[in-house]
Amino acid sequence: MKQVNVENHDYLCVEVFPRLGLEGVFNDALMAAMKNGEPTIILEASAKYGKNNEDLLVIKPRLDLNEEDGRYYANAITASLTQPGKESFSLQFDLYAQKGYSIDDMYKMMDAKYIHQDIKRRDGTRTERWSRVEFKKNEEGKLVPYLRHEYSDSTNFNLIKELGRLPLGMTQQEKEDMIFDMKHGDPGVAMIRKPDGSRERVTLVPNPKTAQIHVFDRNGNRLMLNDNKVRVETSQKFVVVGSEDNNNITPAAARMLEGGNDQGEGQDRGRGQGQGRGGRRAG
Repeated sequence: MKQVNVENHDYLCVEVFPRLGLEGVFNDALMAAMKNGEPTIILEASAKYGKNNEDLLVIKPRLDLNEEDGRYYANAITASLTQPGKESFSLQFDLYAQKGYSIDDMYKMMDAKYIHQDIKRRDGTRTERWSRVEFKKNEEGKLVPYLRHEYSDSTNFNLIKELGRLPLGMTQQEKEDMIFDMKHGDPGVAMIRKPDGSRERVTLVPNPKTAQIHVFDRNGNRLMLNDNKVRVETSQKFVVVGSEDNNNITPAAARMLEGGNDQGEGQDRGRGQGQGRGGRRAG
């Protein structure tokens, strides 16, 4: 049995894992694995997400031993998602300098929701990046998951500016809270002012790929621009009443609308409840 570098263990458990949303999950399991002295450690935990906790997310962080300094470093997390009525799939999320997406963010991206980041490129310029998991065909024709990024300087998508085009009836603090939610994979819920003075409750879902915000009414129908209907004067993209030939809500947006939107909340805020090895919570 190998002597454990306690400082290395504590740094991983106190600094690295909490940043990933795994505070207290692997303390004992990591200590036991480090005593074995294997060059690569694979830990495992699971958490339940979604409506009625029907989605199961299994995560496997990988830590590699650096022979030069004798320390373990967290380099990647493989996440596997199982949802009712869907085929399970897995994706590896690499860590850089032991930093990366939180487990909650991984789940949301695998559930087709966008996560926002402000990033700095190697040349020093900064931009906004929106990411989610999509699927593409490999050489064998099989659909495989991958992490797709949309950059604001390429798509010209700016969430704050697009929201400014909508006649939203909310305070500045409410708008800031909604922007935070939308950047973290939750739908925005707001009251929109109609030309006749009435107000309608809508759900707002960002689509950075097309540089738009999709607007849905309480029934899940997407509100589209239609020349035969009243349009929002300050917007070229939205209308406050639905077209007769309704474009129904997308599957991803439908999942966002499930449960709790009458209270102005996103789908369970993406927080999982689950168990790691040893009975610890994994969310």
